[in-house]
Amino acid sequence: MPNSSKIYHYISDSVFQHIQQETNLDTLKKLSKISQQPHSLWLDHTPEKMNILAKALTSMSVIETLVIVLYDIPHRDVSGSYNTGGLQSSAEYLNWIKQISKILSNKSVIVIVEPDSLASIDLLSVDDRISRYELMSASSEIFSKNNQFARIYLDAGNPNWVEPKEMAQRLQQAGVSLAQGFAINVSNFVADTKCIDYGMQICSILPDKTFVVDSSRNGNGEDPLQKWCNPVGRKLGRDPVLFDDESRIDGYLWIKTPGQSDGSENGAPPAGKWYRDYAVGLCMN
Repeated sequence: MPNSSKIYHYISDSVFQHIQQETNLDTLKKLSKISQQPHSLWLDHTPEKMNILAKALTSMSVIETLVIVLYDIPHRDVSGSYNTGGLQSSAEYLNWIKQISKILSNKSVIVIVEPDSLASIDLLSVDDRISRYELMSASSEIFSKNNQFARIYLDAGNPNWVEPKEMAQRLQQAGVSLAQGFAINVSNFVADTKCIDYGMQICSILPDKTFVVDSSRNGNGEDPLQKWCNPVGRKLGRDPVLFDDESRIDGYLWIKTPGQSDGSENGAPPAGKWYRDYAVGLCMN
């Protein structure tokens, strides 16, 4: 059944403005499917993003839960290359995590930890893999000690990437014991049923953990060729919702912002930028 906690209706100013500036009324009506739902706040260490976080937390009511995504780990996006970067050192990263923890205080939040970071960890050097596991585990420990109402979900990629048994092992090394569980399908298109099956297989190895699914763009399931960068023919998925008692599933979230580009392939805008034609397609298919 749905959780009594309501997801805070965050939407970036940029996305909201792009939709509101639409002059074609029919298109505006279609795009309103995106603006009417709560999105997730993606965070890096920039003052702009940290100020947005502080503002959102101030605006929340006591029954609302904000969804945030940590995305600034060293060697970020080694697999996709469109969002490369991240903080330069472990010390910088942990200082940033401590800053976020202090800002969150006793607010109700869902924290998605570093999309793709575990699924792509095999692309790193041995030393960098060790460092990444240590950083993710330390981050979970910081939140678990200091933020009573924060639910932490380590990113577990998608069902087409890493076998469940291997992903469960990676989650354990990354400190999932200190977290609520894990997130599936972030920024991807895999259908709910396949994501649930994948999550349940991981839970059979990690029986005390639960998971959330990114349903933002999986209404038509994955691209037949498993393309992940703005594949055509995709569709908005089910609306965001949290559950009180749904077996191992804690909810469906719009973690990826529908309408933001995955990358600049085939003339698309850079990753994270508004992609009007793609957004319209998601609302029509």
